[in-house]
Amino acid sequence: MKPKIYFKTVGCRINQIETQSIREKVQMGGFEETDAIENADFIFLNSCCVTHKADRDVKSFLRKSLKKNASAKMVVTGCTATIYPEEIKKLCPSAIIFKNADKERIPDYFLRRETEKDFFSVSANKGKSRVFVKIQDGCNLKCSYCVVSRARNRMSSKRLKLVLSEISTLGKTYREIVLCGTRLGAYKCPESGANLATLTKTIFQIGANFRIRFSSIEPHEINEDLIEVLSGGKNRFCPHFHIPFQSGSDEILGKMRREQSVAKYEKIIKMIKKRFPVVSIFSDIIVGYPGETEKNFRETVDFVQRNELAGLHVFSYSPRPQSPAYGLKCLLPAVVRRRSGVLRRMDLDLRRNYARKIIGEKREILMLSVKNDYWLGLSEDFQKIKIANGEFKSGALVKVKITGFEDILVGKPLAYACF
Repeated sequence: MKPKIYFKTVGCRINQIETQSIREKVQMGGFEETDAIENADFIFLNSCCVTHKADRDVKSFLRKSLKKNASAKMVVTGCTATIYPEEIKKLCPSAIIFKNADKERIPDYFLRRETEKDFFSVSANKGKSRVFVKIQDGCNLKCSYCVVSRARNRMSSKRLKLVLSEISTLGKTYREIVLCGTRLGAYKCPESGANLATLTKTIFQIGANFRIRFSSIEPHEINEDLIEVLSGGKNRFCPHFHIPFQSGSDEILGKMRREQSVAKYEKIIKMIKKRFPVVSIFSDIIVGYPGETEKNFRETVDFVQRNELAGLHVFSYSPRPQSPAYGLKCLLPAVVRRRSGVLRRMDLDLRRNYARKIIGEKREILMLSVKNDYWLGLSEDFQKIKIANGEFKSGALVKVKITGFEDILVGKPLAYACF
């Protein structure tokens, strides 16, 4: 009988890609995936500790797994396993731990032979309409609130030829491919030295009907050369940027040890909006960093309003052991909750305002899933749009005219591009 394995991923998109790559390799080697923990011979956990919630989810999963199936072999990797292995061992002494630097050897452990090291390439994205490709790993920034530079401290990038080969294959099946990295903008081919702009320009030359989207990208890694390439890609690039600004206060940015000032943030936003007639810019904001005053918070609110972002991802500051900021005096929880609430309400307003502005315009949406009496699709500028149920196919592109806004945007189909 084939050995059965249960996969669990907590955390970022990079973790999800890595799990998918490992899943494909062990399944090709004879393992069978199971959706029931109690039936597994092996339990694989790809962990995250970037926030308190992620850390809690990892520990909760370990406890649940041990309760349901104490005889299964537990294999744990990811950021928790890298920075806090003793926490894993405390809950599960028999756990087999692979730190992030050793993660590509995990298929070797399962299959008892050496497997190809291909920077976590994938051939699919299980059950999803779009696919994610890892092209970069590692971070050497020293942001004071973050432990990623400890968990993934080795900067590396996938070879240009390997990226192009993977994308050429995926482009035959998927109409949207998302490029991902711990620091996407730090991509540098280890052979040719090609940067993200060169890579993207080369991808645009692949003659297939798919579009490219970026995952999160640091503000200081966005420059004129990159924007020129992306805007020249026309409909091959999704005009949507997720840029983690983290604060709109120079004082707090300094305490966070961030690379940019508010003025430089705004210069980047203006540069993007100048080159793209249609574009949505989202951002991460951390609320309640130690020492954040009401004045600092209002500066962040003003920054968000002034720059007309399309949406926010709001995080309450989460002290992480071994981060430079750990041990600093935290703000009162009630203050953090209030400020987070203000920004989360702003986020809803920003999303509604952006959506209403584009009523009457045309978009090309990727069909995600069918919901009761309508299909849900994702536009190039990252807007969820619903259209009346019809004979569509998940993962296909549909041209629509946006006709209104209810709970989300509503569209009318104009043309359907099947694959």
